[in-house]
Amino acid sequence: MTGYELSPTDSAMRILPGGIAWDGGKNSEVIEVARVFLDSGVPVAAICGATAGLARGGLLNCRRHL
Repeated sequence: MTGYELSPTDSAMRILPGGIAWDGGKNSEVIEVARVFLDSGVPVAAICGATAGLARGGLLNCRRHL
């Protein structure tokens, strides 16, 4: 998981904060971490620009999202 200390088995939810870095293509490593969480059945909440990051990463294509 690219050096992150959090794991899906120890987490109830992953929360991604917004910000302008997402629009600049940054945080791509976080998208892969979110993918691991989602694939493990752990919900991921995204705020503001993080939602666009999830969309660009293809994580919203086959998932229900609000």
